[in-house]
Amino acid sequence: MLSYHTKPYDQMSTTRALEQIFDKLSGTTKWQLDFFIEVFDLIYSIQGRFNFQNLCRYSQLNESTFRRNFQKFSAKGRQD
Repeated sequence: MLSYHTKPYDQMSTTRALEQIFDKLSGTTKWQLDFFIEVFDLIYSIQGRFNFQNLCRYSQLNESTFRRNFQKFSAKGRQD
């Protein structure tokens, strides 16, 4: 249950948290970190459905960029 006294979204804390997580993972690159920071920032700012078209509407990245990167991550997860 959310409280009325919750702190507003803080981009820097999300960025720091993702950097700490990616530091602990082996084989991750800077573009992966940058991509996930962008995705998490968008999740906090978009209302409604999360699809690639809505993600690109509120981002500087192209729809095909989201499709390719999510495809890479899903394919990588199946190989492990």
